[in-house]
Amino acid sequence: MKARRAVIGLAVVLGVIAIIWQSAAKVPTFNRTQTQYIELCSGCHGVRGRSVPTAVPTLWGRVGYFLCDKNSRAYLGRLPNIALAPINDADLADLVNFVVFSLGNGSAPKGARPYTAEEIGKLRAEPLSSVALRAYRGKVVEKMIHSCGAPSAMLEYAPTLTQPKQQTR
Repeated sequence: MKARRAVIGLAVVLGVIAIIWQSAAKVPTFNRTQTQYIELCSGCHGVRGRSVPTAVPTLWGRVGYFLCDKNSRAYLGRLPNIALAPINDADLADLVNFVVFSLGNGSAPKGARPYTAEEIGKLRAEPLSSVALRAYRGKVVEKMIHSCGAPSAMLEYAPTLTQPKQQTR
């Protein structure tokens, strides 16, 4: 009887160990760049780049369009939360490239080149002012829609453009 209980107890313990082992194998691991995205960006943009668009721009399937021309590319690198990120230029270039080419989910134009540390260093030296950001973003997004084939749904990035103007009496 004692031997039988011991065998059953051992089987239960081994079963629990097996469950824990399998669970541990399913825990995702992140590289340095992904970890920096989670720490610095995901709180607003979401872990997978999906957010409430009118509050914070959705990155998933859209952010790559910002590489369609020189001005929109520069805009991305000069955004205050990018330009003022507390990491070095090389890590920031890796982070922006992860966002554009991974979370962008194919939205980057064919042949778009990744950001370099040197380019990011130059762009972040002139961060955009948050005061004029919304209006500037609207112009960049409108041009991307008309010139680069970005989806019109990206007007969510610039809600002031999608709202009809009120008439004054």
